[in-house]
Amino acid sequence: MDFVVAQLALIFLPGLIWANLDSKYVVGVKPSQFQAILKPFSFGVFTYGLLYLLYDFFGYTFSYEALAEASEGFDIVPFADEILLSIPLASVLSLGWMYVQNYQLLMRFLHKIGAT
Repeated sequence: MDFVVAQLALIFLPGLIWANLDSKYVVGVKPSQFQAILKPFSFGVFTYGLLYLLYDFFGYTFSYEALAEASEGFDIVPFADEILLSIPLASVLSLGWMYVQNYQLLMRFLHKIGAT
C-alpha cells in the first residue's frame, strides 16, 4: 500500500464518520467542497490526538509513530488496533460534538467569560 494513501486513510476514516454525523444531524445542509475535506481531516486529527493521549495515559505504545519510519513496504496490520479503536472513539466524540453544538455550550461559555 502506498505510504501517502495509508496516512490519509488512517486520518480520514474516523473523521468521515464524525463529519457525516455532523452534517446530517447538526448542520443539516450539504457542506461545500472545502468543508467536505477540512472537517473530516480536522475531526480525524482530533480523534487520533485524543487516542494518542489515551494510549499514553494507560501506558500503551502507539504504533502510529512507526509510520513515519516506514517509507517503503507499509503494512497496515500493526495499526489495526488504533484503527479499530478510532472508529468507536470518533462515534462517541461525534455524539459529544452534536450535544455541544445543539445546546450551544461553546457560545454560552464564551458569553460567560465575556469573550463575545
